[in-house]
Amino acid sequence: MNRRESETEEEFKKRKSEYNHAYGIANREKILKHKKYINSTPEGKIKNALKNAKYNASEIGRSKRKLSSHLYHLKNKEKILIRHKINSMNPKRKIDMMANSLKHHYGITLQEYELMLVNQDGKCACCGKTPQLQGHRLSVDHHHSTGKVRGLLCRNCNVSLGLIKENKSTLFNMIEYLKKYNMEGK
Repeated sequence: MNRRESETEEEFKKRKSEYNHAYGIANREKILKHKKYINSTPEGKIKNALKNAKYNASEIGRSKRKLSSHLYHLKNKEKILIRHKINSMNPKRKIDMMANSLKHHYGITLQEYELMLVNQDGKCACCGKTPQLQGHRLSVDHHHSTGKVRGLLCRNCNVSLGLIKENKSTLFNMIEYLKKYNMEGK
C-alpha cells in the first residue's frame, strides 16, 4: 500500500490501519493457519520468543501485563479464591506451588531450600528459633540489590530486617538503645 500524493502521513496511517483491520477480518482463518505454521518452525519459535522478550522487557509491556493481570483478578475474584482453596488442600499441588515460587522469586529449587533448611537445623539463621506455627516455613532471605540468597529466617527476623531496610547502623543503634536501658538481653 502506497501513500497517495494528496494525503498526509496521518491520513495514510489511518487508511492503512483500516485496510489491515478489514483484511484481518476477511482472512482470519488464513492468517491463523499461517501464524500456526510459522510458530511451529524452529526459526518462528525463536523469532516469536525474541519479539515477546523485547516487548515484555519494555515499560509499555510491563504496564499492559500488570493492568491486564489486575483486571483479570478483579473480574474473576471468586473463581481465583476457589482455585486457591482447592490447590492449598492438595499436598502435591502445594509442594509444586512452593517449588515454582522459590524458582521464580529466588532462583533456587525446592531441593536447595531443603538443603539450606537441613544445614540450619530447621532454625532461623538470625535468632535460632524454629517456626512455632504448623504450616509456617522459614522465609528465604535475599539481598534486594543483587538477588543473592543469604539464608532462611523466621517471619519476625525477616520482617525486622525489612523494616530497618537492612541498614547496619540502624540495627547497631537499636542494640545500643537496648543496652542503654539495660534490657538484660531480652
